[in-house]
Amino acid sequence: MTRRPVWMWASALLAVAVVALLVWALSVRSDLDDTQAELDQANAQVATLEAEEEPDTTMQAALDAAYEELSTRLGTKGEDLEAAMAAVEAAKRTADAAVEKANTAKEAAAGLDGATEQAQATADQARAEAEAAKAKGAVVTDCAKASFAALGELLDGGSLTAQLSTLRDTLEGIADDCKTAFAES
Repeated sequence: MTRRPVWMWASALLAVAVVALLVWALSVRSDLDDTQAELDQANAQVATLEAEEEPDTTMQAALDAAYEELSTRLGTKGEDLEAAMAAVEAAKRTADAAVEKANTAKEAAAGLDGATEQAQATADQARAEAEAAKAKGAVVTDCAKASFAALGELLDGGSLTAQLSTLRDTLEGIADDCKTAFAES
């Protein structure tokens, strides 16, 4: 057997070391690529979350602008919910009085015998019924204003999602009050 020189063994050992370093470098590079992909995915999720939050503020601004325009057109600008509900109660009392007046005029017209007196009583009844219809219209208008004022309080309060249940309860209460007021009238 011939003995091989040491430099051949050293070269073979060096070649094995180079291959091992190459495998290790490729493994590190693969791990780095995986980490970069995870980072890109996390950044994309953050961007998505931020994009989802922006429409909420954009939607809030759009709702605020629409509310301001409608309140200006309806003449309810600056009207608060308590004042609107007080107006509903006042309109309800007016409607109740007008209906009572119409009923009294109707009863009076039925009990009269003379044509002139009956014509006058019928005219009084018609005026009272017109007044009752106008009062019922005021109830409807004031109920709409109260609902609009409740919406305004929602928009003034910050987070829309947090206040939706409060708005629903408020609107249900207004609707119940208004149904009662209109039914009694």
